[in-house]
Amino acid sequence: MKNLNILSIVLSLFILISCGGSKSTKSNKTTQKQKNSNSSSISSKKADNIIKIARSYIGTKYKYGGLTRKGIDCSGLSYNVFKDVGLVLPRTSTAQSQVGKRVYIGEVVKGDLIFFGAKPNSKKITHIGIVSYSNNGTVRMIHASSSKGVREDNVDGHYWKQRYIRASRPFVK
Repeated sequence: MKNLNILSIVLSLFILISCGGSKSTKSNKTTQKQKNSNSSSISSKKADNIIKIARSYIGTKYKYGGLTRKGIDCSGLSYNVFKDVGLVLPRTSTAQSQVGKRVYIGEVVKGDLIFFGAKPNSKKITHIGIVSYSNNGTVRMIHASSSKGVREDNVDGHYWKQRYIRASRPFVK
């Protein structure tokens, strides 16, 4: 039982570390609140299509470096989904975090990207999700978990809140 708990912890850390790529990222704090506007979002129709495609991957098993429906990692999921709607992202979560306009967590809309670190209060991006729902402080994302594959989860829980680094609106400056 003790070995199983240790294995579970190690696997959880691997999930978060595996998607980051090798580049280190500095977290730049934004000092002025950015205003959210529909003109700075991906079109609603395109965002709906992004979520539809991302949800079609739910249940796909996790594979480090994977880019297929047989196995995929977190940044591979966002890479494939956005490519399918004609928007090409870089391949790693670290590089993907540099695309678009940075937005506050309270301003995210469906289709935005959300980034996390492996440890609480980390500044190194190692995991990415696609925002699938945002309303009144409730945020959900579709992401590839190494232990459970592609799934949709609430971001509001203690685990994700402690690891949250930033969010961005891709292809908007």
